[in-house]
Amino acid sequence: MKRECGLRRTVPLLAGIPVTALAAAVLVAPAASAATPVLPPRTTSVVERTEVDADGDGATDHIILTESTYDAGGALLTQQSRDDFDADGAWDLTILTNLIYDDDGRLSLATTTTDGDGDGTVDATEWQELTYDARGLVTSVIITRDDNGDGIVDSTTSSTDTSDKAGRTFRSVIEDDVDGDGVTDWRLTLVDTLDKKGRSIHAESEFFDAATGVTEVSAIETTYGNRNNVLSVTESYTTPSETMVQETRLSYDSRSLLTGYTVTSSPSGETQVHSVTRDRRGHETGYTTTYDHEGDGVIDAVLSGTWTYDSRGRLVADTTSLTLGSVVAPILETVYERDARGRDIRRVQTFDEDGDGTAEHVEEVVSTYDAHDRPLSTVSTVTAGGEVIEIRSTTWVYDTHGRVLSEISETDYLGDGTIDERWVFTSTMS
Repeated sequence: MKRECGLRRTVPLLAGIPVTALAAAVLVAPAASAATPVLPPRTTSVVERTEVDADGDGATDHIILTESTYDAGGALLTQQSRDDFDADGAWDLTILTNLIYDDDGRLSLATTTTDGDGDGTVDATEWQELTYDARGLVTSVIITRDDNGDGIVDSTTSSTDTSDKAGRTFRSVIEDDVDGDGVTDWRLTLVDTLDKKGRSIHAESEFFDAATGVTEVSAIETTYGNRNNVLSVTESYTTPSETMVQETRLSYDSRSLLTGYTVTSSPSGETQVHSVTRDRRGHETGYTTTYDHEGDGVIDAVLSGTWTYDSRGRLVADTTSLTLGSVVAPILETVYERDARGRDIRRVQTFDEDGDGTAEHVEEVVSTYDAHDRPLSTVSTVTAGGEVIEIRSTTWVYDTHGRVLSEISETDYLGDGTIDERWVFTSTMS
């Protein structure tokens, strides 16, 4: 028996991507804002609205409305996202997702319908079905799609996972029938071999294209030291016509902190050597990476950087420079200013494009926070040649639970004091 409630956590929503061993087979709910709040208990619905003034004339040009419903335990039940691309009051795009859970609160089915032209007719449907083993681990995900609303399946993607006794996935097989004829058009097999400590020592992926009959194999071999440090990583890629190998060897100090690595590639012969310096606390204070692109022993480029810290070990400045032959360019430097609580309140980044010691671009970012360390505002000002060329600002408002009620982003693309673009996000919860 299936039900539409009871999950004890919010379930995320996939956008038609098969779940493999590297990602849990749950759905990821698309957020209308990066600051979408964590739902408190008993919240049963959330309405998020974004209004966009794309040309700074004060009129709304685009509206996005997302409405979500939840059960008493916070599990997402439905989510509808609608777009009015020209703000004429008519919805031009509607995407609706319904989620169903089994008696153990696990997601078992997600159905997503799309009305792509706002006529009220479903133009496409996608179904995602999940199965589990007795331990609650995902064993398969099947995604079927009707791309034109005619009721006929146009494509199918399936993923099956196999786990060991410890619940670690060591084999995944993904198959795709791109035209719905019941025949697999490509297959991706992922196999991970673990040692007794559960570390990956050999990972292999095999991709088979039925149309060409070609199989491509990629593999990663990893070795470890006595302190579980990675000592070497060998990556290989093999097709019927070529084999490419890249080997990375790493070194550490007595504290098991990375001191550098060397990367060699064949058959190109390209070599990369990376070295790291640290202070007595172990903070990385600098690095140098050299590149020999042709493998002829001649250094073609050098990338280097430095980091500076305060007495509390907090980063206060960093620099990055690139040398190409005898030319040093560009140089990027960032200076950080923090308040008594260690919060980043001002950051200045200078960019010297030609390495002549004069910064062509400078960006200053000033941030403010409330008593709970939540950001209240951020203002970014970019100057070139001493003239302001762009200003971006964002402000946030929260309720007593710390949930974002509004987020307003404004951009002055010319730095002339006129807002050229404005985004207003609001959230209502009940």
